[in-house]
Amino acid sequence: MPPSKSTTTAARKLWFVWVASAIAVLVALIGSSRIAGTFDRTENSKMLKDILYSEGDTTKHKAAVVQSSTSVPDSPFNYTAFWENVRQQVRPELLERQINHKLETCPKVFVYDLTQDLRDGEKSLNFTRAFGIPVGNFSKGNLFQTGQYNLGRIVEYRIMASKYCITTNPDEADLFYVPVFPDGRSVQQWQRSCGKKATSVKKKLLKQLVHLNNETACKHFFIVSKSFEAADSCAFWWSRPIKEFAPAMRVSYTELHYGLRGMKRVKNKFYKLRKDMLDYPNRISVPYPSSLHWKNGQKALWAPEDEHPRTIFSLFVGRLNHGDLSVREEILHQCQDIYKNDLSKCKLNLQTLNGKSKSTYIEKKLNTTFCLEPGGDTPDRKSISDSIASGCIPVFFNNVTGTGWGLFWGEWKAQAHVVVPREEWIRQEIDLYTLLHTTMPPDLLRIMQQTLRTYARQFQYSIDEDSNDGIRVLLEGMKRHSQERMTDGKCNPV
Repeated sequence: MPPSKSTTTAARKLWFVWVASAIAVLVALIGSSRIAGTFDRTENSKMLKDILYSEGDTTKHKAAVVQSSTSVPDSPFNYTAFWENVRQQVRPELLERQINHKLETCPKVFVYDLTQDLRDGEKSLNFTRAFGIPVGNFSKGNLFQTGQYNLGRIVEYRIMASKYCITTNPDEADLFYVPVFPDGRSVQQWQRSCGKKATSVKKKLLKQLVHLNNETACKHFFIVSKSFEAADSCAFWWSRPIKEFAPAMRVSYTELHYGLRGMKRVKNKFYKLRKDMLDYPNRISVPYPSSLHWKNGQKALWAPEDEHPRTIFSLFVGRLNHGDLSVREEILHQCQDIYKNDLSKCKLNLQTLNGKSKSTYIEKKLNTTFCLEPGGDTPDRKSISDSIASGCIPVFFNNVTGTGWGLFWGEWKAQAHVVVPREEWIRQEIDLYTLLHTTMPPDLLRIMQQTLRTYARQFQYSIDEDSNDGIRVLLEGMKRHSQERMTDGKCNPV
């Protein structure tokens, strides 16, 4: 005889009660054991929202919130193997040698005197326009409010003010600088400067570059003070160039084009390598300008660590609602929730100044051992340059940050930064303090600090004529690059 309807209903109710009880027990067990990589994303939501929107966030992004646990679960990450791999890349002999150019052997650069509509106003040697206004109470007087778009102006100023690098004789020039739109721009501003005006700009450049010919084409260079694809709208001379401009070198902050598409909407998306690099031939990548600038002959701007130990162990300067959100979220979790913003473990500074660096942040970096550098709109950021110029070891969270800038730190890069494996980091398998303090061999720390002390000068742009800074490295590198291309027959004829 089949069961009655009332009997079936009662059995279903009993089954649902049993399932609910089992789930409650399972949740309790999970909560007590803190399974590695699992965390509660509902606690502290108000705290994170306050941080995000107090920074002027106008988007509708609502990042997930990290757990409030004050302990990091045990993880299978092999800290010992990590540091053994780093040690294999270290070359102690690099500490005994460095570049040592002479001022008088600087490559000769001819700077075109373009019309005002192409060069953002009248030609002038304006120091403040290049480096920004001096800021802070830094005793050495080398700290300026230098914006991330200032590269073109800095290069122009340094060449024009030089006793040894400038030439007005095109026949003796090793390089030809075309200072088109040197003020630098956002993507939207580049579109307004080029875009519909691209054809007009092309015609003006063809008319004004009177020394552009088969012999000199490879020696010419343009600068875009941003990632190279930012000026995509500047066709004919920068992107998808005509044959006359194709051999010229294109200087920007990036070597490859990693897009951020999706990362603002889907938290765990990563940078995607785009396939448009061929539209921008002969790329030269350079570091962002730091806000801390050295002077010729000046030694490192910080005392040796054994004489003046740095009191901040690790520091993050930036925003949480920007760039690689998953990595930044875990930085918040460990620095805020685990280490309570303790200077001896991890410190957060969650404000920036529109691509410029506040003086207080630079002074903190000068007193910090490790500077945390998660990816931004691109894998790279201005903060990396500020860190290196301050002697603060940059800590990356992926393998694509810092892949450019080979002219500037190709040899010594491996022993001047740390790369935290991204996937293990966002799965909470790596504890920052355990990695950088408890398990890092002390001799490796000393080598990294000494490497920055030895080479940081060539990663920044000095305020005066300097034979061994980033400007000189750039000029030497471009001269060598153009000569090699001409020798190998790779310089396309005009």
